[in-house]
Amino acid sequence: MNLDKQYGANRQSVLLVDEHFTDNRNNWEVIDEPDEKSVVTGEGLYLENNTKHIWNYYKIPTSLCATDSFLFDVTFQVLKKKKAVDNRFGLLWGFSNEPKILNSFTADPSANRFCVETIIRRKAIYDQIDKGNIQPLSNPDVYRMLILKMDKRHYFFVNNIRGPVCRQHPIQHWHGSNFGIYIEPMVVLLVKHFSI
Repeated sequence: MNLDKQYGANRQSVLLVDEHFTDNRNNWEVIDEPDEKSVVTGEGLYLENNTKHIWNYYKIPTSLCATDSFLFDVTFQVLKKKKAVDNRFGLLWGFSNEPKILNSFTADPSANRFCVETIIRRKAIYDQIDKGNIQPLSNPDVYRMLILKMDKRHYFFVNNIRGPVCRQHPIQHWHGSNFGIYIEPMVVLLVKHFSI
């Protein structure tokens, strides 16, 4: 994905995480239960959510804080989507180890849409910011999602779109330095690449 010059003007950058999941050196949570599976396969991080009503998340700590700029880039392969209210998956950032508030950028290929929102856990309150259509890659089962934060603004990209998929957002919620993956019930994913 080539970001336009206005987004690609890069200050000094450091690669914090460049995960291809050839091993579990970053200590991703590994679970093998009937309702939830997560395992590093060597080809990706395999995630399976077999619950009916509970979304799951997987996290990795970083050294980033609310004032830092970052480029968060993840490639997903959707292995299975079962009939459910939502078939969303995506990115989480700026949350604590026991999160109450999470920022999310998710895609729902079944509904051909994406969503940027702040999730308040254990409450039915969602601060919905924007929705829009996904432009799929030539292989409809592979999706690349990217968040670019410059100063206080967030820009969101899906697949090979040169410009952001929605207007820039000044997201104010930052409650920790964790970044991670979000997966709705009845979805099976292989996270192929995860970089910050």
